[in-house]
Amino acid sequence: MIAGLDPTLAGAFFGSLSLIGWGTLDFLLKVLMGRVHPARVFAWMQAWGIPILALAAWRLGGGVVPPPAMAVRLAGLAVLYLIANLTLFRALAIGEVSVVTPITASWSMAAALFGAFFLGDQLSPLQWAAVLGNVLGVLLVSAGSGVRGEIAAAPDVGWARGMGWAPGAGWALAALATFALMNTFLKPVAQAVGAVETSLWMKIPTAIAALAYIYLARPRNPAGGARPVPGWWFLLIAALEAGGGVAYNLGVTVAPVGVVAPVSASSPVLTIGLAAHFLKEPLTRRQWYGIAFILISLVALSNGGA
Repeated sequence: MIAGLDPTLAGAFFGSLSLIGWGTLDFLLKVLMGRVHPARVFAWMQAWGIPILALAAWRLGGGVVPPPAMAVRLAGLAVLYLIANLTLFRALAIGEVSVVTPITASWSMAAALFGAFFLGDQLSPLQWAAVLGNVLGVLLVSAGSGVRGEIAAAPDVGWARGMGWAPGAGWALAALATFALMNTFLKPVAQAVGAVETSLWMKIPTAIAALAYIYLARPRNPAGGARPVPGWWFLLIAALEAGGGVAYNLGVTVAPVGVVAPVSASSPVLTIGLAAHFLKEPLTRRQWYGIAFILISLVALSNGGA
């Protein structure tokens, strides 16, 4: 399907698919966390994702069992994946979507830079400018957001609260660092194991850990979560999360990380738009400037390798 496609365009295509999946996912997660404890949301998202990825691996004809030499690397990626998602879920639970998602999306800068310096990915000058434009855009979107009064009292990590940051920003920064580290070392593993198989084997241990936690700790749902949530909601978020991950992993197997990562990490544009329409989170003028920077950088990034 992609054999004759330019690697830069292929990377931008798969990055865009992950953008759509993850951007929609973050919005739905925020909605669900008003009714279901974040740990339960995470656990069922991971559990439903396993059969989805197993089916995808079977349909694509890949090998489900990874090579023994990759076991340690997969275990390390799984640990980083678990930490990154737990910190992201904590940030979404206490902060505005329009604050949290642009901060976490900034992992693309670190991933692109690490990919260039440690993995040998080659970026043209225009692509370097596009990466910087993308980072500037997400920072403008984050800095321009207002914070509601009832969310402002929510707890955050101590050092972030002491600096007067927006609620959830400290946890979002922790997620940024972990996602960047994970994605830096993802490419060689995905190339050796397979894009779908890598996602599957990262998800299995995290699902087991999350399900064990909710079984032992039995976290209580929020006060407003008395109404039951239909099971198809969890299936939907699992499909979006798994689909975004597979698209990203496919992208980094055919294109530089510096192309795929900034495109996929622009998902806050979609998330903030959905939140502004459905959750009535306001968009300031500075945020609109940031969205414009992100969109322009996507075009430059997709064509910068020509």
